[in-house]
Amino acid sequence: MSDWRTVELKIVPRILRAKSGRAYERYTIKGHYDGGKRCQRIFRTRKEAESLLQLLQRERRHHGLSATEMPIRLRVESHQCLKKLEKHGASLTQATDFYLAHLEDKSRLQKCQNMAFYLDEFVRMKENRLQSGELAAETLKNIRGRVRTIKNAFGDLPILSVTRGRILSFLEQLALSPQTRSHYRGLLSEFFNYALQKEWVEVNPVAALGRLRGLGRRKDRDVGILTVAETWELLEQARQDPKADRLVPYLALGLFAGLRPYEAFKIRWEAIDFGQESIEVNREITKTRKTRHVEMNETARAWLQPYRKAEGLVTGDSLIGYRKAFARIRRRCGWAVGKIKNSRSETERPLKSWTPDVLRHSFASYWLAVHQNRPKLAEQMGNSPEVIANHYRKPIPSKEAEGYWIIRPTVVVPEVSVGI
Repeated sequence: MSDWRTVELKIVPRILRAKSGRAYERYTIKGHYDGGKRCQRIFRTRKEAESLLQLLQRERRHHGLSATEMPIRLRVESHQCLKKLEKHGASLTQATDFYLAHLEDKSRLQKCQNMAFYLDEFVRMKENRLQSGELAAETLKNIRGRVRTIKNAFGDLPILSVTRGRILSFLEQLALSPQTRSHYRGLLSEFFNYALQKEWVEVNPVAALGRLRGLGRRKDRDVGILTVAETWELLEQARQDPKADRLVPYLALGLFAGLRPYEAFKIRWEAIDFGQESIEVNREITKTRKTRHVEMNETARAWLQPYRKAEGLVTGDSLIGYRKAFARIRRRCGWAVGKIKNSRSETERPLKSWTPDVLRHSFASYWLAVHQNRPKLAEQMGNSPEVIANHYRKPIPSKEAEGYWIIRPTVVVPEVSVGI
C-alpha cells in the first residue's frame, strides 16, 4: 500500500444515489489530506473541484506536502498570529527564530554558574601567575580587594545575566574617584576576556560600554608633594620614634630614591649597595615585574647609612608594628591617618590629607627641578616619561629644589612655601 503522503492529487467522479433511487454524478479530490486524515469533500460540479485542486497543487509546489497537510485549526492560528505581527513588521519565521533563540538562551542561563564561581577561578589564575613570577604580590592584593567588591554586586547572578547595563550601573554607583572606577572597569574587562577564552561567555559586555564620560579622567590639579619643611619635620619625627631604625630608611627610600611604597616596604638591606652607591629593586617586588637599579644620591646615603644593617627587611619583620609607627609619626606631623578625617593632630593643627605616593611624587618633582632629565628619571623610577609628566611631576623652581637635596640628619631647614 502506497504512502498517503505520495498520493497524486486528482479529481475523481463519484456516482451517488438519492433516496428515490435516482443516480447522479458528483466529484471529489483523491489524495487530499488534512492533518494526516483523508478529506472526502464532495463538489457538485467539476469546476468547483478543479478550483481547490489547483490551489492544493500550487501549495505542494511552493511549500511541499506539509503545507497541504496542515490542519485547518493551525492555518487559522497562523493567520491570527500574522495579524498580530503585522503591526511590528515581523513574519512568522522571524517570530519563531526569536523564540527559539530565547529558549536557547534560557537553557544556557540555567546551566551556567554564578559570577562568584567564575571570579574565584579568575583569582586562582592570578595566584598562579604570582607563583610563576609574572605578577607582583601587591597587584594580586589589589585584585582580590576589587574582586570582593564585584562579588558583592554580581556574585549571586549567573555570569550570562551580567549585562552592559548592569555593569554601567555598578560603575556609576561606586563612591570612588574616576580613576579608581576606571580600574574596576579594567579589571571587569580583563575578567570577561578571560571568560571568553574559557568559553564561559560569548561576548565581553564591558567592551560594549565604549568610552564613558568622566570615567577614569583625573581632575586638573597639581601633583601632591611635601614641602621641604614638611619633609624635614616628617624625618625628624621618625628619628625621634622608638622605631626609627625602620621608619627613617623607609622614608629615605621614598623621598630620596623614588621607590614605590610597596617596594620600599619589601626591599631588603642586602639590595642596598653602599660601595657601588646603588639600590637594586628586584622584579619580585616591582609593579612592572622588571628589575631596576636606582642610583643612591648623597642625600639618600646620608639618611640610610646610620641605620645600615647586614641583612633583613628595611622595615623589619613586624608589619603591624611598622604600620602603627608610620601612622604615629604622620599623625604627629598633622596628617590624617586611617578613619580620622575631621579632627585635629596632636599639635592641634587641622589634619592634612595624606597621598599614598606623596614620597615618590616629592622625589620626582624635586629631582627633575634640579637635573632636567625626564628619560633618566623615568628609568630610575621604573616608569615611562609620559607617566612622569602626567602623574609624578610638580613644577618647582630650582632654588627651592636645592633646599630639598641638602636635607641631612644634622641640618635645620627653613620654611618653604611649596605644598600640596
